[in-house]
Amino acid sequence: MSAPQGLSILVLDDDQDIRFAQCRIIRNCGHDTFCAGTSSEAFALLESEQIDVVFCDLRIPGDNLSCSEIIHHIQQHWPDTKIVVVSCMMDYDIRELLTSQGVSACLRKPIFEAHVEHVIEKIQPELSALDAAA
Repeated sequence: MSAPQGLSILVLDDDQDIRFAQCRIIRNCGHDTFCAGTSSEAFALLESEQIDVVFCDLRIPGDNLSCSEIIHHIQQHWPDTKIVVVSCMMDYDIRELLTSQGVSACLRKPIFEAHVEHVIEKIQPELSALDAAA
């Protein structure tokens, strides 16, 4: 089963090479992408665009907000937007903590098309329910 098409996905990662690589992978899966290197860039895009999913790096050195603060801000201002946290340091405890904070999915870097498709298939019912309610 292939992943549903046509979602708008924002990639938030401080590393430009990783950010662009993730955007390319997501586009290869048939989704529109937006890229942000800081939380303020991400929030501006969330304000101006209809974003379905945010792929957020767990650690963004130099940003004025932690990942938990970014998650909370997105949930408060764009509650219908789903959040996927991506990190090379993903382990069971981090995954459990993030899930308890309302994150839809967690991925371990590096990500591949199969990972993106799996995550989108997992959260698609939540997105479809929101569309049906609108």
